[in-house]
Amino acid sequence: MNDLTDTNGVALPQVDSSILDAREREQAERRSAVMRKRMSPPGTLGLPKLLDERRLEFGITDGAFSRQAVFDRVFLWQIPMQKGDKFESDSLIHMPESVQQREKARAPQGIIVSAGLKALDQLRSHGIDVGHKILFCHAAPYHIRYDSVLGLEQHLIIVLAGDIIGSEDLATNLRTREVRCLPRRNQENNSVDHVFIDERGDAWLPADAWRAEHE
Repeated sequence: MNDLTDTNGVALPQVDSSILDAREREQAERRSAVMRKRMSPPGTLGLPKLLDERRLEFGITDGAFSRQAVFDRVFLWQIPMQKGDKFESDSLIHMPESVQQREKARAPQGIIVSAGLKALDQLRSHGIDVGHKILFCHAAPYHIRYDSVLGLEQHLIIVLAGDIIGSEDLATNLRTREVRCLPRRNQENNSVDHVFIDERGDAWLPADAWRAEHE
């Protein structure tokens, strides 16, 4: 048997791939239109500037901001590793929406949407803040479903601050010297610690991003 016939050699009905592509594009356009309607104009949600820019860039609907994370929890909006809807940046082959969603679900990358007070202390003392594009440990099992757009569920991932393992924005800030990493002498035990220093010269003393199960 091949893709054109069944086990008896009878021709199978064929679907024109161009029709499927057109249907997918139409569905994606309809979904994008609904998502845009569920997104408030810039500056109206009272969010930090970077987070406000990122929600518009990545199409994060207002429902993602209806809850505030607490304690040491962090809410993440997951994003794919590649940009756009093509398999490669220089490729002419478009990625079907189902593949885009699968790639996004597997990607260990996200935008910090909300963080509890303890998490903010931990993150900011390590140069990370809400709105940052970060990498996280992909074993996080907890999700919040906050919206559905034409059958496509929208989720936030819940992690601990210590599950965040890198920040693209922190790397950028270090390159532009908006943030510097410098040694600082600890007067209590005469040791040397490394801390981040901002443009004003203020030091961010690192707070431990502990995991509850390790207490």
